[in-house]
Amino acid sequence: MTLVIERKAKRRLVHSPATATRIATPTFTVKDVIAASVTLEPIICANIACPDPSSGNVVFNQGVGDACCEVCGEWQLDLPTEISGLDNHR
Repeated sequence: MTLVIERKAKRRLVHSPATATRIATPTFTVKDVIAASVTLEPIICANIACPDPSSGNVVFNQGVGDACCEVCGEWQLDLPTEISGLDNHR
C-alpha cells in the first residue's frame, strides 16, 4: 500500500527586485548620518519636491558635513523647514 501526501503550495506575493530591495532596506536622512557619525546608506532626499526622493542618489560629503541629492541638486541641510521632509521622516 502506498500513501500519497499532497502539499498545497503557499501563495507568495512576488515583488520586482527593485521593490523588494526598497521594502527590505531601511532609509536614512542626513540628520541620521550626522547623529551616527558614520555614513549610512541609502540616504533619502529631504526635498518634498524631489521627483525621486527614495532613489538612493543622495551622497554625503564628509568635508562639508552635508549631503547633496543628485536627482534634484539640493543640499539637504540648506532646505528651508517648510519644504524639508526631514522632520517628518519615520
